[in-house]
Amino acid sequence: MSTTGMHDQEKAKYKKRVCKEDRREQILLIASQIFSQKGFNGATTKEIAEQVGVSEAIIFRHFPSKQALYSAILDNKTTELMQPLWLKCE
Repeated sequence: MSTTGMHDQEKAKYKKRVCKEDRREQILLIASQIFSQKGFNGATTKEIAEQVGVSEAIIFRHFPSKQALYSAILDNKTTELMQPLWLKCE
């Protein structure tokens, strides 16, 4: 293996730290995509963690359960859909 290949692998091990809020949004975005493709029962927190590039423990640090993660996604989507209606009522 070339030294460049080894260097790239080492860089991958030390990913840039992301602030808590940004990490949470990243988890929600990736989880939303996976849930939409596979459904609630087909999606796993392990797969979500792998796609985000974190451990499963990080997922559970932000969301106490898979159901809580799914609920947060639904809450966000509901807010996105309702926001224009709320603005019209003001």
